[in-house]
Amino acid sequence: IIIDTRGSGYKRKGHMPSAIHLPYSQLASADNPLVLRPKEELRKLFIERGIDVMNPKQKIILSCGSGVSVCHGYLAMKILGREMTEENTRIYDGSWMEWGRDDEDNPKIFPTI
Repeated sequence: IIIDTRGSGYKRKGHMPSAIHLPYSQLASADNPLVLRPKEELRKLFIERGIDVMNPKQKIILSCGSGVSVCHGYLAMKILGREMTEENTRIYDGSWMEWGRDDEDNPKIFPTI
């Protein structure tokens, strides 16, 4: 599973095929973007998208625009109790900035006008 935590860039600039959009702003408290929502709200956001963060066999790659906002997603999964290993949870630090470059042959889904 690829989770893309970008905001509007996900729809505006395109995304990786099969990526699931979970904007970092939805993981953060409405009052303070440096504080995550309560656990039950976080759990609901993942479940609504079909992501079972508690299944250590489910491999998850986190991506965003430049490798920064993925931290919200990573921390949210950690708070929910996900068993994090190098094999099941990865941060793609190059993120869309690398994947979406024109000179790369990576498959991309672009917005339709």
